[in-house]
Amino acid sequence: MSIIVVLEPIHPSEILDKKNKPKKFLYGLAAYRLKVNQVGATIQVKVYYSEGISGDRYYLYDMVNGWQDYTQYTTFNTDGRSVTVELKDGGHGDSDGVANGIIVDPGGVAGAASGGLDSGASSGGFIATAAL
Repeated sequence: MSIIVVLEPIHPSEILDKKNKPKKFLYGLAAYRLKVNQVGATIQVKVYYSEGISGDRYYLYDMVNGWQDYTQYTTFNTDGRSVTVELKDGGHGDSDGVANGIIVDPGGVAGAASGGLDSGASSGGFIATAAL
């Protein structure tokens, strides 16, 4: 079983690195710290949004690699209000890059430049985790 240790919204403007940064995040960023039951485990995080998702890309940020299009590890669910993100402790999606039982991940849904929140607060959501 995985445990959510910290979950907080982050405004995209708080991350000053602009290289490869999407122009708009539709719902801000969700930053979380997850504790996994097995070092090196791969888990799925389901992020639920309070509104329908109109974006089709998911981006993560870490201090070493900067902004990354993470869509290949993301499923935009058929309910239209949630995204499932696959993360591996010490591997893909773990911004601390260390297999230590903790996954750190700030990320969010990106979309067209004409809408979204690059200068506003997150619209809110919640997450659930599951081990693979």
